[in-house]
Amino acid sequence: MAKLNKRKCIHCKTVFQKQQPLQSACSYKCAIAHAKELEEKKKQREWMKRKKQLRFETMTHKDYLKLLQIAFNTFIRHRDERKGCVSCGTSLLGKKFDAGHYRSVGSSPHLRVDENNCHGQCVHCNRDQHGNLIEYRKRLIKRIGIQEVERIENYQSDLKLSIPEIQELTKHYRKESKLLIDKRKLIENE
Repeated sequence: MAKLNKRKCIHCKTVFQKQQPLQSACSYKCAIAHAKELEEKKKQREWMKRKKQLRFETMTHKDYLKLLQIAFNTFIRHRDERKGCVSCGTSLLGKKFDAGHYRSVGSSPHLRVDENNCHGQCVHCNRDQHGNLIEYRKRLIKRIGIQEVERIENYQSDLKLSIPEIQELTKHYRKESKLLIDKRKLIENE
């Protein structure tokens, strides 16, 4: 019976004999110290919440584009992980690889989130060979067809996405990535 009345102090972790049914600290000193810790943690959480809110309030158009690019590239990596590199054909499964754009984001920002303009590409082709564009084009024609490749090559626009549009696209690609992950997990479990 005495064993049931023993408990570890929530502050100093020493074992003590309970005097009250709901007693969780060995002394008033430990109870007050624990209450102060809880109050400090609460203030810390509130500050982190406020800090996050301030960060989003002060974000620029460029910051939102960075978030969109991360979400889009993640989606492309999940979409193309079972396909080979678009330029050289090497397997990407289990390797680090990039979401390589056929027409670069710098020269064609309007094609930043065009799913036919971006494909899984091994690091060697994308970074070391600057996109390996000749091979990229050959394999891209096999993947999406000559009409679509020519559309990408000829498409010019001054389109600039607004912040609400960028936020919507970011949500969309995060959702699509999650669906692809869930689908892959489902297939692996079968």
